[in-house]
Amino acid sequence: MIVSDRVVCSADLVLAVEDGYVFRHDDVWALAERIGMLVRDSGRGREFGRRSREIISQRSIERMADGIVRAFTRVVGDGGRIRKE
Repeated sequence: MIVSDRVVCSADLVLAVEDGYVFRHDDVWALAERIGMLVRDSGRGREFGRRSREIISQRSIERMADGIVRAFTRVVGDGGRIRKE
């Protein structure tokens, strides 16, 4: 997977060189280089695809919602008051 840094969820979609590449949105040469890397090494592209499917299979709406609730609870606490850490 090759994703621009302007894609809002690029950090969630691509784990640095584990399942793809993120390139700077205004750097055409970086994009061309990433495409060339995948063309020259088709095994890497297949591995990125395999790893992406593995990562995505571990995600769900329920897990994302639980993460949001945990984050808010850490900041606000159970009583609704903002905690100072």
